[in-house]
Amino acid sequence: TIGYARAVLDIGCCRGGVLLALAGQISKGVGIDLSKEQLRLAERARNRNRIRNVRFHHADASRLPFASNSFDVVMALGDVFSYSNLYGKSGRILSEIRRVLKPRGLTIHDCMNWDWEYRAYPQSSSSFTRYKGGHYFLNRSFRKASGVATFRDYYVLPGTPLYLWIKRQKWPVSPGNKTQLQIKEISEIAAKWLKYRGVTKEKNFTSNGLERIYRNAGFNEVAAIPYGQIFDIAVRSGQLKRIRPYQNVLARAEADLCMSLRQGAGPWLFLAARK
Repeated sequence: TIGYARAVLDIGCCRGGVLLALAGQISKGVGIDLSKEQLRLAERARNRNRIRNVRFHHADASRLPFASNSFDVVMALGDVFSYSNLYGKSGRILSEIRRVLKPRGLTIHDCMNWDWEYRAYPQSSSSFTRYKGGHYFLNRSFRKASGVATFRDYYVLPGTPLYLWIKRQKWPVSPGNKTQLQIKEISEIAAKWLKYRGVTKEKNFTSNGLERIYRNAGFNEVAAIPYGQIFDIAVRSGQLKRIRPYQNVLARAEADLCMSLRQGAGPWLFLAARK
C-alpha cells in the first residue's frame, strides 16, 4: 500500500501487477516499460480485471513522455536502473523522475543490494540458455565490487560436441520460451564451438551508493533500507518450500522491523525520497 495518491507512475512496470493492485488506492496510474510483450500482458490483465484508471505505455525511463509536475508518486521497482540498455543513464533517469514529480512528490525505489549480493555469491558464473526451437546460448557473467556486472554471450553452434552435450542434460521445467541451466566451467570450452554475440553491462548499487545518486539528483529525505534476509536464510537452509505459505506474513513482519529500526539486512534495498 502507498496510501491515497492522485497520480502514480510505475517505471519498468513489466506485467503491471503492482500498479493494478494499487488501482483502488489511486486516482490515475500509468505504467511504462520497454518490453512490448510485457505491456501486452499488462493490458490483457487490466482488461480482464476491468480496471479503467490505469494505462500502459511503451516508453524509455531516460526520456519520460510526460509533462513536468504530473505525478504524486513515481515507482522504480525491480532493478530498473540495472537494465543493460540504461547503463550509465542513472543520472538522466533521476532527472526525469524529479521533473515529472509534483512538489514534495514521493519516489520509491526497490532493487538488488549489491553489498549483500557481491559478497554472498560468486564473482563469476556461467549458464546456458535454451530457447524454444533448439537454440542454445552460453552466458558468462563477471562482477566487480564497484557494482558493475559484465555479461558476455555466445551462440552454441549446432552439431558441435558442446551442442550435443547440452541437449543431453536435464533441464529445469520452464513455462516460458526460454530455460536457464547453471553450470560450473571446470575445463576450457573450445572457441570454435561458439559464436560470440556481444557484451552488455549493468550497474548495481549499495545502500550508500543508491542514497548518494538520489541526493546528487536533488532529492530530499532520502533513505535506503536493506531487507530480505529471511528469503536468503530460507534458501541457504533449504527451507524455502516449507516457509512459502507464510511468506507474506514474514515479509510484513520483516518490513515493520526494518522500518521501525531504520536498518536491516538482506539482498534487496528499499529507498524512498521526496522532490
